[in-house]
Amino acid sequence: LHGNAEWGLVPEYVDRVGGQDTILKNPDTSVIPNSGYEQYDIAQKVLWQAADSTSLLFNVQYSTSSEVPRSDQLATYRDGQLRYAEWSYGPQERVLISSELDILSDNELFDKCDLIIAYQHIGEDRITRNFGDPWRFVRQEDVDVFSVNGDFIKRIGNKDVYFGFEATNNTVESTAYMEQIEEGTREAGPTRYPDGGSRMSTMAAYASLNAKLNGTWVYNLGLRYSHAYSNSKFNQSGFYELPFDFILFDSGALTGSTSLLWHPSETWEIGASASTGFRSPNVDDYGKVFERAGIVVVPTDNLEAEYTWNGELRATKKEAEGRYQFEVAGFYTLIDKAIVQVPSTLNGMDSLEYEGQMARIAVNANAEQAYIYGLSSSLTLVLHPDWTWMTTATKTIGEVKGTDAPLAHIPPFFARTGVDRSGEKTGYGAYVIYNDTKTSGNIAPGRIDNADQGLDGAFPSWYSINAYVNFKLENGLRLSLFVDNLTDVHYKAFASGISAPGRNLGFSLTCDI
Repeated sequence: LHGNAEWGLVPEYVDRVGGQDTILKNPDTSVIPNSGYEQYDIAQKVLWQAADSTSLLFNVQYSTSSEVPRSDQLATYRDGQLRYAEWSYGPQERVLISSELDILSDNELFDKCDLIIAYQHIGEDRITRNFGDPWRFVRQEDVDVFSVNGDFIKRIGNKDVYFGFEATNNTVESTAYMEQIEEGTREAGPTRYPDGGSRMSTMAAYASLNAKLNGTWVYNLGLRYSHAYSNSKFNQSGFYELPFDFILFDSGALTGSTSLLWHPSETWEIGASASTGFRSPNVDDYGKVFERAGIVVVPTDNLEAEYTWNGELRATKKEAEGRYQFEVAGFYTLIDKAIVQVPSTLNGMDSLEYEGQMARIAVNANAEQAYIYGLSSSLTLVLHPDWTWMTTATKTIGEVKGTDAPLAHIPPFFARTGVDRSGEKTGYGAYVIYNDTKTSGNIAPGRIDNADQGLDGAFPSWYSINAYVNFKLENGLRLSLFVDNLTDVHYKAFASGISAPGRNLGFSLTCDI
């Protein structure tokens, strides 16, 4: 559809032949080498119904993978030659252990209570080596997350009161080494995150009130106080000379929300809402070192929290007998002190040697303001008791105020339309996903939106036709068959470094025991 028969093809790749990095021709350029990996997930839940009003849920999850290659990085060029011989995530591991206590009661404090205590461990490595370089860089991150959540509901007359709390503690340990691939010797290497360790703790409490004014009005009022404390230590190991060795953020804010819903008739619903938001910088914002397409982002101790003001208007029209429903919503967000990526210097230099190559320096910084606004809509039609047609569409615009530069991570216009049929034994349907062009003029400065992965700095429009069929078999068996991208269209989703799959067939078989 985009008119370029070469975009996305991979004509060559790197492999190790006879102890040497070698560039090999790809026998099928529409197949992306070094893009496959394996992943295993195990999940187990145990529910103990201690009493009619009390239950305890235990949840254990474990996920692990093989090495996950970054095929986009392995296909990048520098000085007319493939840049990397290796670029992959090491085996990714995640462990989650949680317990949830649910209590239904009729006491003075609450009618319903949910308490969750959880622990997570996430381990991830990044492994890189330039073409022809005998040294491999290995960066290892280990994250531990403890959290406690409490949510309560109390009915008072015709009003529902919601209140609760949350506390989290995150620690990040970052280590790195350089490995000589032939001799196996190792030396200390530059870490991705602060090598002295990082910690972020958050505490929050909230309360909200939901009530009906009369038969046609419903309102909601809410308040939340959030506080975040984060710190990171840099051991100044000699790889980067930073003008600081410790970063500390300690900030909090009171935020609020209000909404009003009006039912002028049984077929109309009109709503309006407004809210404020707060986000404290985390270690990804201020402490990470990474390079992308010749730009290296370095740590900064000069960041402030982001604040937002949000508003939304929504209208819904329903047909009295339920044969159709149309909804349209407009939204606007003003971000004060938005964190964006900007060019910078370090010790008076605008470039830094990173993994043996010079790269221009950038940091995350607070812009004065940025805004996001847009429109979304949906239409549902009941064509027949068993047939339903549904279409959704969303358009979003984001800019940094004062510079008129596009805000990063703003998707292009996208829509989905499809028809579904549901029956007792079978169900089937088809749908189309459409994305408009993300033009070069709407892509954020720098490398955040991965303009280098697009076509002439843009991401062309695309569509995908998909279909599925479900069967309810005997003995609790369910069989699902699907085909994605039926017409085999080539595209890259916005900011993606890898082409989407072509025509893709699959099935799943599940059993209720």
